[in-house]
Amino acid sequence: MRRNLFRLFKPPVAIDSYLYSLLLLLGIASLLGEYDFAILNLALPQIQDSFQLPDDQVGTMSGLIRFGIVPAFLVAMLADRWGRKPMLMITILGFTVCTVATAFTQTIEQFIAAQFLTRTFLGAETALAFVLLIEEVPAAARGWALGILTAMIALGQGLASVIYASVEQLPLGWRGAYLVGLIPLLLLIYARKGIRETKAFAPPKITGNLFTPLIEVFNQQRSAFLLLVVALLLTYTAAIAGFTFTSHSLQRDHGYSPGQVSSLFILGGVFILLTNLLGGKLSDRFGRRGVLITGLVIGNFSILGFYQCSGLAVPILWTLTYMGYALVDLMFAAYAGELFSASRRATASGLRATLIALGGGTGLLIESYFYPTFNSHGQILSLMLIMTIPVPFLIFWKFPETSQKTLESISKQETQ
Repeated sequence: MRRNLFRLFKPPVAIDSYLYSLLLLLGIASLLGEYDFAILNLALPQIQDSFQLPDDQVGTMSGLIRFGIVPAFLVAMLADRWGRKPMLMITILGFTVCTVATAFTQTIEQFIAAQFLTRTFLGAETALAFVLLIEEVPAAARGWALGILTAMIALGQGLASVIYASVEQLPLGWRGAYLVGLIPLLLLIYARKGIRETKAFAPPKITGNLFTPLIEVFNQQRSAFLLLVVALLLTYTAAIAGFTFTSHSLQRDHGYSPGQVSSLFILGGVFILLTNLLGGKLSDRFGRRGVLITGLVIGNFSILGFYQCSGLAVPILWTLTYMGYALVDLMFAAYAGELFSASRRATASGLRATLIALGGGTGLLIESYFYPTFNSHGQILSLMLIMTIPVPFLIFWKFPETSQKTLESISKQETQ
């Protein structure tokens, strides 16, 4: 058992020490970014009470914050012009400052603004982390590397859960939880000299304007672009709204305490971490499409059950929901990086984060709009899952297989 578990951490082909250190740095930075996302979901009841926010405005607040990732693709596009390394350092600094600023907000408007900007830098940082690994890691180990990265991102949920368990004892309450955002500043010291520019990046001759890479993505790889847009919007409009209210539902509908919610997130986080590790390896061996479809089916059926069931089924379905979507997030991140050429890869990866945010923000606004009619978050979120039904069929029939292929061969195939 222990030997099989260790094999999940072992790459399918040999990689050098630089790639290990790069993976560690990107993993820690992305972990702390996920921590910020998780704290908002976990502490939603306390944040709501702190700002005396009515129930019918919680979805609107969360939706507006989610829209902060929309400008992330503008930041990510600069990495196709200025380079991956400098933009990575800028994004780490940006989300550090904004996360710490969140702890000192005094009004709901200030809170939304600080978290909106945090999402902008976090979305770009995560997109660039995937791009760096996709461009640096050998083709046979790309899925493994992305699995390790997403596993470390999942640890951000665990860190948030540990701290949230004592949220009522923290000197500043939920605000104190955001001060952990100071840690990424230490990463910048190493990143400045420890990271090199990727071999795939070549400084372009500056032509056109900032949006030129995005226009090129649409004009030259239109089919892949439109497939990704449709699949991401249909999937995450329903899914993110469902994720946002899990802690809220556990505490308000099922009577969980903050400590019990944290215990569930920590225990479930172990399974989510293993799912990421296993998913990356499975996608290298059996293909991206099969893993993506499997994740969608498991995740969507589980989140539907979560909002309809009670008792012991609730924590089990919660865990299966996040395990399923761990696979979904991983595979969509792989596709967004692999389907596009090097000169447009950061733009496409940033676009993925933006589309997820657009879908999630829209879904939360929809939920908030219909809440007075249903007077139940769970019923609305369950009905919204209907829009995800076409996605597995779209992936099966239209998405190309990118596993084990070089980036050059994928790009050539997609531009023909």
